[in-house]
Amino acid sequence: MSLPRIFGVLGAAGQMGAGIVQALEKIPGATVLRYDPLKEPEKSIRTLCGAEFLFEAVPEVFETKVGVYRALEDAQVWKEDVIVASNTSSLSITRLAAATRRPESFVGMHFFYPVQKMNIVEIICGLRTADRTVEVTEAVAQGIGKECAHCLSDTPGFVSNRILMPYINEAIETLREGTAEAKDIDRIMKLGTNVPMGPLALADFIGLDTCLNILRVLETGLPGGSVKYKPSPLLVKYVDAGFLGRKTKRGFYTYS
Repeated sequence: MSLPRIFGVLGAAGQMGAGIVQALEKIPGATVLRYDPLKEPEKSIRTLCGAEFLFEAVPEVFETKVGVYRALEDAQVWKEDVIVASNTSSLSITRLAAATRRPESFVGMHFFYPVQKMNIVEIICGLRTADRTVEVTEAVAQGIGKECAHCLSDTPGFVSNRILMPYINEAIETLREGTAEAKDIDRIMKLGTNVPMGPLALADFIGLDTCLNILRVLETGLPGGSVKYKPSPLLVKYVDAGFLGRKTKRGFYTYS
């Protein structure tokens, strides 16, 4: 099996898309085509014509992602044998694939932020994902130096965010209830559990809007989700205020 040499990245100007671009550029002889429908509306999606493997890294909203897939199909960018890998961190791959004309060539490929430093990729299959699609996706991940971990069930949040988001959400609730200040919550968890950063700093790093979107997917998509994954009112309030974390210079902390 030969590794694709021409890659396309949708959402290439975003924090995840830009990281994927940098990772791909390390493959000797690779060509990386870039397009961002939200930040580069003046460009045509046909910029991606010729790509053999497409990464989708647009915002974590079902309708936004499906709109991009339909645009790829209408522009004849997504042709036979071209694979589309979604970087979704919570949405059902089966459901996303069902909105396309080529569900067999659709797969989940969840990178972690920052892409350049995190060496794991979650690979998620939909019910109609073909074996060839999985094999090529694994080869691409390994080609950019990533370890592959497979999710055997296409459930919301997969493994990482199903475990991580309740942890972050509970830290936000702890802050809302006044149990401790943000810096002390993070200090306790960082030094007490030997993680690189505390949960509130991590939420700011990920983006509070992204955390909220993922929690809402878990809330509606998993059994008992209305209780277990209900977003903290403080998280909702911060997102409504536009306090999204590092990318807006203000979240649970203020950034210069």
